[in-house]
Amino acid sequence: MLRTVFGTLACAVVVAAFGDRVVTDATSAVAALDTEYQAAVKNGDAAAIARLLPDNFMLVTGSGKTHTKADILDEARSGRIKYSVQDDTDQSVRVWGDTAVITAKLHLKGTDTGKPFDYVLWFSDTYVRTGNTWRYVFGQASLPLPSSAATAATAASGPSGGDRDADRKAIVAIEHEWLNTYDAATLDRILARDFLHPVASGQFLTKQQHIDWTVAHPPPPTRKARFERLDVRLFGDVAIANGVVVTEGVAPAPTRSIFTDVFVERDGRWQAVNAQENEVRGQSGR
Repeated sequence: MLRTVFGTLACAVVVAAFGDRVVTDATSAVAALDTEYQAAVKNGDAAAIARLLPDNFMLVTGSGKTHTKADILDEARSGRIKYSVQDDTDQSVRVWGDTAVITAKLHLKGTDTGKPFDYVLWFSDTYVRTGNTWRYVFGQASLPLPSSAATAATAASGPSGGDRDADRKAIVAIEHEWLNTYDAATLDRILARDFLHPVASGQFLTKQQHIDWTVAHPPPPTRKARFERLDVRLFGDVAIANGVVVTEGVAPAPTRSIFTDVFVERDGRWQAVNAQENEVRGQSGR
């Protein structure tokens, strides 16, 4: 999963190039990179990451996947991952001539598309000195440690195992975001490429048609919508959300609608593949 990629970015993390700075104390220089790079990753600062990483940078994660500078920048720019904690401990810097290796234990905690994660891993990053400048050339990260098994399972095993409560919370978070958004970029992130929306006119709206219609028909500023009920059920890689929405500030009286949304997890990310709703006109019947 790309979260693991970025999470482990953070892992490889710990060392980025010192850029064009000239340094004389290798141990202090490499240790300082930890602080600077960790802050850039935690804050999603793509500009700082681009400056700190050399073009030939390579990261190998605990799953055996390799990631380039471009991969890390893509993840940072997506804004999908929000870190609340990204701290390293047990840091060790060793220097052999023009080569330095920093090793540390890294605690990563935050959300990925609203889905919580919290785990600890080890990383080792290698620097090479060219002239008076240290450059970060390679990073390697471990799998999440057993001591963080609960969140590690969420990161590694996906919806078929691991923390189902975290998956449920992720769907609830997406539903709340979707309820009041009329922004094309947000809808593009929430809706899967094969999304369909059957509507009362008998049409089947595609993802792009749904986005175009929503953006072209923003509600009045007085509109307020809330969930009267929201239930989420999980079936492996599939989640079904059923609920009732109460809308006020549009019609003379509040209106209620009942809906069913279907989500699928692909590549570690939940997205909606189907949505359908009906107006509630009475207290019984369909």
